[in-house]
Amino acid sequence: LNALIDNNTFEMIDGTVFFNRDGFNVIVRNNTITCAGECLPAAKLADIRGPQHVGSRTEMEFDNNPTVLLLLTPPQIAVTSGAKVTVSNSGIAAGTGTIINLGSCP
Repeated sequence: LNALIDNNTFEMIDGTVFFNRDGFNVIVRNNTITCAGECLPAAKLADIRGPQHVGSRTEMEFDNNPTVLLLLTPPQIAVTSGAKVTVSNSGIAAGTGTIINLGSCP
C-alpha cells in the first residue's frame, strides 16, 4: 500500500477503524482516536489479518497514537496468524500473529 495515515482524528463508536489484509508498508502515526458518548466493546482500532494470497504480506505499524481509548479492553489492535504489527505508544495488540511492542516512545 505504501500508505501513511498521519495527523487525523478518528471518532470510534463501533466497528473497526483500520482493516488490513494483503497490505504492507502502512504506517499509522500521530492520530487522535476519540469516542463520542459510549464506545461499544466490539469497537477496534485495527483488524490486521493474515495474507489471503500466496506471496502476499500483511504488515502495519502504529506509532504515537497515544489516546486513552486505546487502553480499553479487549486490546484494540487484533492481529491474526500470518500478519505482523509493530506498535509504539499506540495501545495494546493481541492475537496469534507477530506483534512487536516497542512500548512508549518519547
